Amino acid sequence: MKILYIHGHMFHVHTWSRVCDLLRSEGVELHFFSQVHSAQAALDFLHDQDVDLCIGQLFHDLPRHDELLAGAQQARCRIGLGVVGVDIPLDFSSFSPGQSARFAHYLSHISEHNYLNGIRFLLACTGKDLSYAEPEPVQTHGVYHPDAASFFTSTSAYFQWRQERKAPFRNQPLVGLLCYYSQIAEDNCAEIDAVIRCLEKNDLIPLCVASEGLADSSLPLAQRYTWLPFFQEADPRPAALLNLQAGRLLSRPEDLSILETLNVPVVQLIRLHHQSPEEWRADSGGLGAGAQSMVYALSQPEMAGVIEPTAVAAARAEIDARTGLQCRRNPYGLEEMTRRLLEAHSRGLWQADAELLQEVQTAALLVEGDMEERIGEVSEAFQGSRVEVLTARDVAKWRPVWRLKDRP
Repeated sequence: MKILYIHGHMFHVHTWSRVCDLLRSEGVELHFFSQVHSAQAALDFLHDQDVDLCIGQLFHDLPRHDELLAGAQQARCRIGLGVVGVDIPLDFSSFSPGQSARFAHYLSHISEHNYLNGIRFLLACTGKDLSYAEPEPVQTHGVYHPDAASFFTSTSAYFQWRQERKAPFRNQPLVGLLCYYSQIAEDNCAEIDAVIRCLEKNDLIPLCVASEGLADSSLPLAQRYTWLPFFQEADPRPAALLNLQAGRLLSRPEDLSILETLNVPVVQLIRLHHQSPEEWRADSGGLGAGAQSMVYALSQPEMAGVIEPTAVAAARAEIDARTGLQCRRNPYGLEEMTRRLLEAHSRGLWQADAELLQEVQTAALLVEGDMEERIGEVSEAFQGSRVEVLTARDVAKWRPVWRLKDRP
């Protein structure tokens, strides 16, 4: 039995690849093609192969939409996952509206179990003698750490785990990190792990919270921002928040109040899908020709009050035909992020004892040494920098002469 899955945006290829392997052991071949990158290959497959089921996650504004709709008619059975009446014609699906809705429920969250049983459910609907299980609930938000076996459902549980597994807290600053649940589920989190390791190397405590990203703006605040309680219940509160979610951080302007509640700087971290770390470093503009695909991430300072867009991850130079582009850490961007966090410390965003401050400064010197080792011998003009914060206490002539006298 052959199944063709044509996908558009947000296809979770690693999870589906594992489902492919499981289905193959049951005598079912699942083949998937991207509407953007391999529409012609999908059309050829429909023409040349005997396709039992075509799953079309099609979008009307992506390439060859109408041709793919027509080609899917060659399959014995069809089901559409786009917007009915816009992306998918009303008469496209071979399944009832109830069956289509139930299949969509199986796919509503990333889950190998649910994806597998969703396919089994569809095949059973076509008359195949297959058993299937009901969808399982999926935990889509929680605290993540690469050394832990699973999500922590509360900040206190994560802190307890750190106390047992890591060195005890010593008045170290806590830094929040916000990322997508999908990256964790897809095991595509090299840059997330690298940021966490970088923070720990600099004696900062990471609190990495994963969530599904932006939710419907009509939902109550707690359901829109499932990540917020993890930072609110932290004691001490985070001294800074690093945002690795590329889409809009806030669903509507009036939600800025949640950032006022946290009252910490929010640094926007950038993931470059169109450049390798080496290409990013060689690009004088820093973003390259693919920057138009990063509209939300780059416009966050204007939209949600975040600051300092910093590229901490970039694409691998090679492309895997099955799994697509994979991100890896950008050491140059990580160094910049660390430097800015230390600057924030010098501005009084958190207070550290003398011993801890000495450890952080030592770690910063180690980072500089690592960067110099990567750069190698410099044979031409080279630009470097450091940040030193001075205030009116340090420079007498900066003290305002117009300051009003204190009231008696």
